[in-house]
Amino acid sequence: MREVVEEPGRIKAEVGNNCQVRSILVVGPPRSSTTWVANILAKSAVDLVLEPDNEKTSLLALLLKNGVPRFPTTEHAEGAKDYQLLWKLAFDSSLAPMLSRSLLTKLLLKPFQYRIEDRLKKVTFDRANSSSFSSAKEWISGRFPRKSGIRIVKSVHSVFCLDWLIGEQRPDKTLIVMRDPRAILASWKRLSLLDGVRAGLDVKSWFFDKGVEVRDEFEGVSPQYAESVKQLSAMFFALTEALEKRENVKVVWHEDLCASSMERFADVYEGLGLDWSENAETAIRKNNRDGKGFRPQRLASQELGKWKGVLTREELFAAERHFESIGVSVRK
Repeated sequence: MREVVEEPGRIKAEVGNNCQVRSILVVGPPRSSTTWVANILAKSAVDLVLEPDNEKTSLLALLLKNGVPRFPTTEHAEGAKDYQLLWKLAFDSSLAPMLSRSLLTKLLLKPFQYRIEDRLKKVTFDRANSSSFSSAKEWISGRFPRKSGIRIVKSVHSVFCLDWLIGEQRPDKTLIVMRDPRAILASWKRLSLLDGVRAGLDVKSWFFDKGVEVRDEFEGVSPQYAESVKQLSAMFFALTEALEKRENVKVVWHEDLCASSMERFADVYEGLGLDWSENAETAIRKNNRDGKGFRPQRLASQELGKWKGVLTREELFAAERHFESIGVSVRK
């Protein structure tokens, strides 16, 4: 397995100009800075579709993510027609930016967050997933084609079916956003993030099916934290698998972007075939300020090593041991 966490390197250009690029998929674990990255890339795009597969912020997901868990696997995706339609709309429909995470969906869905959360706890996978009005949905998907130009689609809930998603939608480029797993775990802990413990899969069995044995013993940490470590290790493994199997997939590290934002983002733009602009530089500067919670604004210089004041010694040791058991070392 490729050691993507050892030498991040710099993204190299493979495309001469952005006229060859029509769609870019940005994906990574929750709290890896995918929103920050997608918003900066969108300065060179026609439109941006944020988390079309997030039931809590997207009408597309709420209506079409029927019978699949919060983090679907390839098995789930292949058996869910509505979920497949969701991604077709995300990449090809002019309705997607408005029906995904937007001011409109925020206003519409805010009163129903408790009900949505309750629904997420009860989802069971139905292989025959195909809701009513499927023909009407197909008709709608063909009636509202998107504008020409570059579309950025961003997701954190497709990590376990990323290989399927790339093969199904064939984005011109895919950018995986990685972050020191200790920093991600610290963020999950600090925010009490429910997504850190509800992947909906037996991680040990999931690894076993891939021929990997993992240690399942944790000492001195809470059961919730242990589950978060196992889930995050599976996410890293799934993302690395997609990186190894698919072409036109790039990796960028949160830590590199924080250490030298302008230079690294310029590298990312070049590697994805996007045109660098003053708008991108302005967006980077505007985002480099105090922020908290789920807002993408942060002082980049203060992000490096921030996890050290959040995780206990036992939690750090547990995470490092578990990641090493699957052949991945955390960044030093």
